[in-house]
Amino acid sequence: RLMLADGTVEDPALWTAKRKEQGAERYAAILHNMLSHPDPHKHIDQLTKYRGIHHIGDEHHRLALERCGWTMQEFELGRKLQPVLHDDEEWDNGEGHEEESLSHEWKRKAARIAKVLR
Repeated sequence: RLMLADGTVEDPALWTAKRKEQGAERYAAILHNMLSHPDPHKHIDQLTKYRGIHHIGDEHHRLALERCGWTMQEFELGRKLQPVLHDDEEWDNGEGHEEESLSHEWKRKAARIAKVLR
């Protein structure tokens, strides 16, 4: 802001756009780190405070979650959801309804069992 005031910045509109872009990148990185934690809501108060200080609205938050591969529903639950597979679906097709995340090991075992039963 001082750079704007003292005339160092030649194009204030471009400078403002770049600052907003950097802010969006920074928030997405912070959110990504938070979501990588075993208990994503451990630092929810700090995130809420950061959003308030930096004027990060719900749409900006939703877009940052999307970049991290999360939905608003998952964020509110504090965990990622996985698709529930139907009898005729494969494990990797990405279709189905959302349900509590299964461990990788469980998925592998369930896939083997499904193949044996077919």
